[in-house]
Amino acid sequence: MNLTFSQWVKLGFGGMAWMNKHRDAVDDAIALWQSIVPAEQVDGGIPHTEAIEKVRTGDLSADEKAVMDRASQSFG
Repeated sequence: MNLTFSQWVKLGFGGMAWMNKHRDAVDDAIALWQSIVPAEQVDGGIPHTEAIEKVRTGDLSADEKAVMDRASQSFG
């Protein structure tokens, strides 16, 4: 979507106003999402907070570095 800065600002404030007006609907949607999607992976994965911390500090294994290199090449 190609919007000007002022259009993005209007969209952002409009979204916040809508969320404030329909707070119960937003809370219900969040509760539904959290009931369907688990907060943490249990089966052999790592939580997203740990993954972010690994990328931020550069504490990656050789396999993880290869995945990061492959992912960065496809987008760059």
